[in-house]
Amino acid sequence: MRKLLPYEHQLIEALGVTKEEYLNFVAIQQDYKDPKIGTVLDVRNETGTVALVLTIVGTLFQVGAALLAPKPEVPDGGRRQNRQQRFAPSFGFNSAQDLAKYGDPVNLIYTNNSDNPLGSVRANGSLVWSAIENFGSSQFMQLMVVVGASQLRKIDPDSIAFGQKDLSTFDKGSSFVFLKSQGDSGIPKFGDLKSGYKKNTFFPKRLAPSNSDKSACLIAFEGDKKLGFSQAYSPTTSTSLGVFDAIPINVNVLARDSKGIVERANNRIALSEAYQASKWKSRTGNFEIEDKIEFVFTKASGKGSIDGATDPGKTAIDMRRQMLESLDFSSTYMLGSAKFRFSGYGGNNKSIEGGDVKVLFECVEGGHPPASSYTRLEPKTDDEDLKKEIENAINTLSNIKTTIESDTGEVDEDDEPIFETITIIPSIIPDSDPPELFLSDEGNLSEPFKIESENPPIEIDYTGTQKITWRPVLDLVDDNGNKVSDYQLGRKSVDADRSGSIEYSKEVSQDLRDDQFIDVSAVKKKLRQQKKALKALIDDIHEGAFDGDNLPFNSNNAYEIDGYSGRSPSEDVTTNYALSASLASLTSSFGPLLNPSDTTSTRGIKLHGYDKGFVAIDVGSNVPYTFIYIDRRNVWNFFTFNGISNVNKQKFFPNDPNLRDKKRPNLKDAKGKLSNLQAQRDQLDKSTTKIKSDSVTNPNSDVRTVLNKETQLAIAQYDSDITDQEELVEERRQVINDRIERNIGILHKLAVVIIRDDINYIETIMEQLPAKDQEDKVGRQQIKKDMKAIIKQKKDDLDFLTEIIDDWDEYTKTFDNTFFSKCLVKAEKTTYETLSEVDAVNFSLKVNLSRRISGRQKKYGEEKVKKYSSSDNGVKSRMVFFRLFYKKQGGSRNIFNICFAVRRGSESDFYTQIRFIGSDGTAEQPRSKWVFEFEPVYDVKAESEINPFAKYAFIEDTSEDLQVWPSTSSQVKVCWSGRTVDANSDIGYFPDEDERGPTDTNEWDMFSVNSDTNVRFSHEAGPEIALTAVTEQQLDQSIKNKYKNLTMMSLGVYANRGLQDLRSVSALVLKGKSCFTINKNTESISTSQNSTSYAPDIFVDTLLDEVNGVGKYVDQSNIDLSSLALAKKFCINNNLPKADGSSGGVNMFMDGIVADAGSWREFWISAAPFSLLELARKNGKDTLVPALPVRQGGKAADDAGLPIGLNISALFTAGNILQGSYKEEFLDYGTSTEDLIASVIYREFQENEKFNRNRSVNVQLEDAQESSSIRETFDASQFISQREQAIMFGKLLCNQRRHIRKGIEFRTLPSEAGLEPGDFIYVDIGLKTWDHYSSGMVMKGGELNTPLRDQQAVGSSTFNFLVYKHANEALEFKSNFKALENVQVETTTEGVSTAASLSPTYEGYMFVMGEDKPNKRVFRITELAIEEEGELSVKAVEYPCFEDTGKTRAHIADFRSSKFKVS
Repeated sequence: MRKLLPYEHQLIEALGVTKEEYLNFVAIQQDYKDPKIGTVLDVRNETGTVALVLTIVGTLFQVGAALLAPKPEVPDGGRRQNRQQRFAPSFGFNSAQDLAKYGDPVNLIYTNNSDNPLGSVRANGSLVWSAIENFGSSQFMQLMVVVGASQLRKIDPDSIAFGQKDLSTFDKGSSFVFLKSQGDSGIPKFGDLKSGYKKNTFFPKRLAPSNSDKSACLIAFEGDKKLGFSQAYSPTTSTSLGVFDAIPINVNVLARDSKGIVERANNRIALSEAYQASKWKSRTGNFEIEDKIEFVFTKASGKGSIDGATDPGKTAIDMRRQMLESLDFSSTYMLGSAKFRFSGYGGNNKSIEGGDVKVLFECVEGGHPPASSYTRLEPKTDDEDLKKEIENAINTLSNIKTTIESDTGEVDEDDEPIFETITIIPSIIPDSDPPELFLSDEGNLSEPFKIESENPPIEIDYTGTQKITWRPVLDLVDDNGNKVSDYQLGRKSVDADRSGSIEYSKEVSQDLRDDQFIDVSAVKKKLRQQKKALKALIDDIHEGAFDGDNLPFNSNNAYEIDGYSGRSPSEDVTTNYALSASLASLTSSFGPLLNPSDTTSTRGIKLHGYDKGFVAIDVGSNVPYTFIYIDRRNVWNFFTFNGISNVNKQKFFPNDPNLRDKKRPNLKDAKGKLSNLQAQRDQLDKSTTKIKSDSVTNPNSDVRTVLNKETQLAIAQYDSDITDQEELVEERRQVINDRIERNIGILHKLAVVIIRDDINYIETIMEQLPAKDQEDKVGRQQIKKDMKAIIKQKKDDLDFLTEIIDDWDEYTKTFDNTFFSKCLVKAEKTTYETLSEVDAVNFSLKVNLSRRISGRQKKYGEEKVKKYSSSDNGVKSRMVFFRLFYKKQGGSRNIFNICFAVRRGSESDFYTQIRFIGSDGTAEQPRSKWVFEFEPVYDVKAESEINPFAKYAFIEDTSEDLQVWPSTSSQVKVCWSGRTVDANSDIGYFPDEDERGPTDTNEWDMFSVNSDTNVRFSHEAGPEIALTAVTEQQLDQSIKNKYKNLTMMSLGVYANRGLQDLRSVSALVLKGKSCFTINKNTESISTSQNSTSYAPDIFVDTLLDEVNGVGKYVDQSNIDLSSLALAKKFCINNNLPKADGSSGGVNMFMDGIVADAGSWREFWISAAPFSLLELARKNGKDTLVPALPVRQGGKAADDAGLPIGLNISALFTAGNILQGSYKEEFLDYGTSTEDLIASVIYREFQENEKFNRNRSVNVQLEDAQESSSIRETFDASQFISQREQAIMFGKLLCNQRRHIRKGIEFRTLPSEAGLEPGDFIYVDIGLKTWDHYSSGMVMKGGELNTPLRDQQAVGSSTFNFLVYKHANEALEFKSNFKALENVQVETTTEGVSTAASLSPTYEGYMFVMGEDKPNKRVFRITELAIEEEGELSVKAVEYPCFEDTGKTRAHIADFRSSKFKVS
C-alpha cells in the first residue's frame, strides 16, 4: 500500500504493468537481490535464530521399543511448539510424562566446565521407560531417560531434577539415581546406584532385582522381575469408578422427640405398580434390557405428604426435594445389579411442590433386583421369634425335655382339678386331646422342626424322611451249606425319619438295622422272572425286533432285574425312535454309567457292530445302536444289528467292504444297464415311417407315425434283453440281502451269547441259594453310614445354633446387611483400551474411603441407649466393591470370577493397584491389545446372582505379598497386593470378615436415615475411586541390547509432600558429549574424544561423527582446517575490549544442547554468530571464520581496544569489473536501517547452584537516539552462558545495523579467484554515488515528510537534493528533476528534519536527498561463485571504515566501550 515515487510511475507506464504487479516484483526482488539474505549478516531476528538439530543427527535408531508409538499432539492455538518448549509437558504423578517417539532426535550436549566454569548445561531427558507402582499412602515411579547422544563425560547425580526441584533437597531414601560411569552406553544396572543415594534398602522389594548386575528398571511379573518395555499413561476420560447420590427407596426416617423417644416416618419415595415393578416387589425375575420402572416422589405438602411423625416426616420431605433435584439424564443409575437411564417424567409435574412426581427409568443392562426386601422399611436389628425358634431347635437336638402340668379332667375329694406332669419339647402334637408328645418309644424327642430365615440366612430342615438305598448281597452255598460266593441282589431302600433329637436319630438307626434280612424265597421268585424275561428277549432278537428303523428307545432295555436287564415281553416295540443317542440322554434314562462311590463296579461301555470295538466314556458322544443290553457285570452292550453307524445313512451295513466295494456297485451297474435298455426301447421312433396328412383322415394332424417291419424286430429284441437284465438285477439284490441276513445273524449271535451267559449264571445262582433267610449285612452297614451322616449334621447344626445364641448380640449385627443398599444410585465405570499390544497392564487407583459418624450418645432425653458408645463417633472405615471385565481385541467380553474390595478408614488418599497379565511374552502366548471395564458393585448379593463369585480380592498395602487369580495355569490373570476372603452367604454374600465400625451400621452402607447416626459418606463428593495412571508393559529380553551409543539414566522416586509434580526430568551435565576437537596450533583434528565448549570443535564433531553427525557423508578432507584453527584462536585470544573498557578479550563459548531437527548448514548459519563466527566455504571446504577482522593469532583488537587494521586483498575498478555486471542495492527501507537497541538473553549459571537462569543485557550505540531506534530481543540463552559474550554479540548486531547499508554484486575474470569469503576489497567504479539516501515530500515551511524515514543525525547537516514536480505530460528523468546542492537540513531530537531554504519555492515537490561518498570504498566478500561462462561472480557487503594511526579500521569491528551503552 506504500506510495510510489515518480520514477516508479514511469517504470509502470513503460512496462505496461499494474501497480500491484510492480509492487509484487519489488518485494521478490528485495529478497532475491539482498546479498545478506541467508548469511550471518542477516540480523532481522526472524525464526531460526535458535539452534536446529542436524538433519541426520541424534535419531533414536537404536531404540526398538514398539511402545514408542506416536501420540496425538495437544493443540496449542494452532502453533507447534519447538522441542525445547514442549520437551516435558506433563506435571505430577497424576499426569505421567509421555515416552519419546521412535525417530525423535536425541540431545547433543556440548559443554566442558573445565573450559567454561559457567557453562554447565541442564538437559531434559528423553523418556523411554516409565512405570508407576502404588504403596498405599504413596506412589513410586520408575523412569529411564536418554540424557544425550554418545558418551557424556560427566553428570552431577546430586543435581538430577524434576522441574525446578533437584533430588538433593529430598530425603535420601525417597529417590534413587542409577548412572553408568563415564557415560558408558546401555541400560543402567541396579549396581549403578550413585553417590548420595546409597540407601537402596528403601527401594521397593517387589521391584528390586535379585542382584546388582540386573537392570534398575524391571517389570514386576507374578512375583518375579523381568526385562521389557514399559510406559505409564495418564488417562483423561472414563477415570472415575464408584456409586454416589444414593436415593433410598421405601424406607423409614428415624428421629427422636424431646424425651428421646424414637419417631418414624416413611420417606415416601416408592416404586409404583406400573411396568416391571413386580420383579423387585414380588421377586418375579431379573430386570432385562428395555424394562421400565417408575418411582413416585410424594408431594411436599397436603394430605399424604407425611406418613408418620411430623419431625421425621419433614426431614423426609427435604430428602425428596434434594434427591429429585439431583436426577439428570446424563448419568447411569444402578438398582441392585441392573443399570438404568433416567428416561423422563410420568406427567407434567417435575417438582414435589406441585404434587407427586413420577420418574421413569429404562433398563439398559440387565441385572438382579436389590437383595433387600422392598417391603422392609427399617433395618432388622433383632428377631425374638427367630431367637425362640433357635432355642427350641437347640432343646430338641439336645434331647432336653421340659414339663407342663396338664389337667386330667378329674377332681379330687375337695373337687379340685387333678393335674399330671407331662414332658414336652417345647410343643405338643397339634389338635391332640389329651395332648400327645413328640416322643419315641424310648422317650427321645422326635418332633420335626425347621428354621428358615432369609435375613440372616439360616436354612435347617429336620422334617420328613430320607431314603436309604443299597443292593443286598446274598451268600451262596454248596450242597454242604458252605459259602462259595456272593450274589448281589436288586436295589432295596428304606425311609429314615430325619426328625427329632440326636438321640432319636441313633434310635432310628438301630431300629432300621435290626429289621434288615434277606428273604430267600423272594429272591428265587425274582430269578425265575429274570430268566423268563431274558429268554423272551432272545426270541425278540431272533424275530428281528431290533433290526430295523422302528425301534424303541427305552423299552428295549428298561426292564432291569437284580443288576442286569432284559425286555419286558409286554412292551410295544413298534414305536419309532432315533437310531442313536448321546450318552448324557442315556444316563438320564438308566442312571449313571459309573458310580463314583462303587469301587468294585466293572461298568463300562462296549460297542458291538460290524467293526467291533470299545468306546470311551464321553457323555457328549453319540453312540449308534439298535439294541442295548446291560449284562450282569454292568457292562453296557450297544448293538447295531443293521450296521448303520450314522442315522443319515439308510443302507444296512454301509461299512461292510463286501457290500460297499463289490455287491452294491454290481447291483448299481446292473440297474444302470436295465435303465439304458428301457430308454432305448422307448426311442424306437428313429426307425419309424412318416406319411403325409392326405394319406390319413385325421384333420388334427399333418403327420402320422406308423410301425414298420424294422420297428417290430427291434422291440422284440429289446424286450428279450430287458427281461434278462431284470433277472440279473433281482439276483444281485438277493445276494445283497443274503449278505445282510448273514451279518445280522452274526450280530444276533453275539447278543444271544451274552444273554445266554447271563441265563446260565442265573441257573447256577438258583442252585446255590441257601435254604433259610440271611441277615442283610450290606443294608445294615448302609443304614448305619447314612444315619451317621444325619447325626453328624445335627451335631454341626447344634454347634452352629448354640454359637448364635451364645453371641446373639453380635449375631444381630449381621441382620439386614443388605438393607442400606436398598437404593437407587448413580454409577460411573472406568474403561481403558491399551494403546499397544501388551503382555501386562498395571492400573494405578487412587481411593478415598471413609465414613464420618456423629450423633451417637448414651442418652437421648430420658432414653438410655446401652448399645451406643461415645467412641462410635468419628471417622470410620468404609468398604467398596467392583468387578473387572476384560476383552481381547476382536474377542468376547469376560469377567474375573472374583469381586475386588477396598477398605479404608481415612479421609486421605490411598494409592493401590491391580496388575493384569494377558500373556508371558512367548510365541505360545502372543501379546494383544485389550479393553478393560471396571464396574462398581454396591449390592453384592444382587451382583452374585448375575455374575457369580465365591471370593473377594482385598486390595491392601499391608504387605508385599502378591495374590494371583486364578491361581491355576490360566494365561489371563490378575494380581494384587493383599489377600483373598470368602464370600459368606450367611451374611448376605458379603466378605467373611469382622466388620469395623459401630453397631447398627455396615462398612458398605450407602445411606443413613437415623438421626442417631448422622453419616457423612466419602461418596457424597462423587465416585470414590479414580484411575490415575495405567502402565502398559511388554516383556522383552532384547531391551538390554538397546540404547547403544546413548547416555542413559534410570530413576526411582517416591511421591511425597515435596515431590508431587513430576515435571521434566533433567540432569546437570558438567562435561558433555565426547567429541572430535581441533588443535589450534597444529591445525589438526584430535580424536581423543574429550568434551568441549568451543564452536570450532563442535563444528568438527558434527561433521565427522558418523552416528550423531554427518560423518557418513563427509570426512576430514571436507574441512578447511587452517581457517577453523584460526576461528578457535579467535574464540580464545580475540583480545576484544570488555564492557568495562579493560582489555584481555572474552572467550567465546558454545555450551548448550542441540535439540531440534533441521539442516546442518542452517544450524551453523544461525548458531555461529553467538561466538562471533560465520559459516564459510573456502577452497571448496566448509569452515567457520571470525565475523571480525583478525590477525593470525586470533586477535581482533589491539590493547587499546581499537579494531585491528584491515588487510585489503584486491582493488576492483571499471578496469577489472566486467561491463554491465555491476549491481548496487540499498537495504530495505524502514526499520531495518534504524539504529538497534539489542536486548540479548543469555544463560547464567553459578558454580554452587543447581539451575541456570536466563538474564538479559541491553546494548546500544552511544549516540543512538532511543526515540528513533528500534528495540529488538535476541534469545541467545541456548549457547551463550556469560554476560560479556552476550554484550559482544549485542555490539556486533548494533554495528551491523548502523553501518551495513548496501550490498554489491559483479563479475570479474577468474584471475581474481585467489579471493576468499571474508576478504576485504576496494571498489572504485568512478561514479557519483549516494549515501544516506532518503526521499519524501517538501511540506510547508520546508519540513521534510519522509514516510520511509532514514535516520538523520540531530543538528545541522548538509545534503544534495533532487526535487521533482508532478506533471500530466510524459516525463523524462533529466527534464523533470532539479538538482540542488549544499542544502542545510536541521534535525530535532524528535527526529523532525526541516530544509527552510526549500520553502516556499519547492513546497509540494517530491525530493530525494543524500550525500556524496568517495568512490573508493571497502567491501567484505560474502560469496564467490564460478559462473557457467567461467567468470567469477562476487557478492559483497559494504564495510565502512575509518582511518586511525595510519591504519584502515572497520566500524563494525569497533567494540570499544566508549562507543556503546550497556545496561
